[in-house]
Amino acid sequence: MIYSDLYDFLYPYKKLSLAEIQEKLVHFEASKLEKLIQDLFKYVKHDYFQSHSYFNFYASAPFAGGDFPCSGADCRLQNLDDLARFSSLYADKVLVPSPIDKHYDMLVENKKPDIYELAISIKTLHNLEPLVKANIIGYTSHHLCLCRDCLQKIVKKENEALRNLSLIHDYLTSDFAATVGCRLERDNHNTAYFSFRGGEKFGFHDQVDLMIYEETAEIKKLFSESQSPYIDITSEQIVSLGLADYTIMKITNDLLYAQIYMDPVDSSFLTNRPYDIDVLAAMEGNKREPSENINVLQQLVPLVKGSQITDLVRVRQNEGEAFQVYRDSINQTLKNTRISDARILNDLRRDVIDPEIHQMEVILKNNKKVLAGEALRDIAIIGAGLSIGYFSGLIPLDSMAVAGLIGGLPTLCNIINKLHESRTDSVIKNSKYYFLWKLITMEKSK
Repeated sequence: MIYSDLYDFLYPYKKLSLAEIQEKLVHFEASKLEKLIQDLFKYVKHDYFQSHSYFNFYASAPFAGGDFPCSGADCRLQNLDDLARFSSLYADKVLVPSPIDKHYDMLVENKKPDIYELAISIKTLHNLEPLVKANIIGYTSHHLCLCRDCLQKIVKKENEALRNLSLIHDYLTSDFAATVGCRLERDNHNTAYFSFRGGEKFGFHDQVDLMIYEETAEIKKLFSESQSPYIDITSEQIVSLGLADYTIMKITNDLLYAQIYMDPVDSSFLTNRPYDIDVLAAMEGNKREPSENINVLQQLVPLVKGSQITDLVRVRQNEGEAFQVYRDSINQTLKNTRISDARILNDLRRDVIDPEIHQMEVILKNNKKVLAGEALRDIAIIGAGLSIGYFSGLIPLDSMAVAGLIGGLPTLCNIINKLHESRTDSVIKNSKYYFLWKLITMEKSK
């Protein structure tokens, strides 16, 4: 899918920070803001997987910068950065949910646009630009134009997924209620909120706060009956207050939508939330492998945090063959290993990948010494011969005559080539992890 129109349209926002984008949007009149959303919706076209590949992925909403379970911009953009790095290092194609759909839906429902969310969505589009233009990442939309047959297929898949989900719904909600700790509190502005702890497997931070801007009668009653500044919420209340359903619905809606795109083209669900894999496996009868979780590959493949995404894409495009070899090697490592915990993955990286990288460094260092040494030795021999010949009067000062006496241009070229090769990485280009070494070296040089 070509998105040149999208990025031409967004060019005025390209060099703006998130705060500057937000400030710009605040001054838009309602009609101009509405037109902006409509244009973005038009330009963020629905993409597809063009071919079958083990390396096709559908990214979860949180991983693609979604606002749940954390709506903070820094957290969301960091998730997006991790996704971009993973995609450049491993994927053939990654489809991410369009960040514009929700804004268009608000227009359709006559709701006021959310400036903060729209600014993050524009920033999201820009941060993914290098990968989108390289056709490594594409967008998906839930606004689809379908023929009757295709619609029936999707409806059938949705119904099957909903049926499977209903069978495990009670387990999921009770698992959430039993896992997290929850309190009802008020902040300094007297706004009520639920604070959750212990929900890391659901993608939560150490603590996640759910703000309550319209208090229900039940919440008011809980406050009125307590003298404490906070109220401990029991597992039963987490269920009865709808907190478990709210969280599980956010997770399962993402999974239900993803299933529409994964199965027909052998794609995998890509997430940084371990619980997604458990739910997906339960819905599909444990058919999916844990290697679909980004956390698995993150242990094996350093995400080269210091490099710009544009640099990663450029190296991948310039070293296409090396990228294929490296990725096949990573994939083979995963296939040959029954992954059970992070310790095994850390051992794999320590015992398999790191030694390969170190060996390349040693080979390169030794090769540099040998070639440079040979070139210097040849220069020394020639230099010594010229000195003796010159002082004895045997060698004329004519440059071409000198070149002939020392073996001509081939000998000079041989010396120059040795000096050049001592400074290149050609000797390690056949290594299966050469592409990864190239990226690590690029980062070290900055």
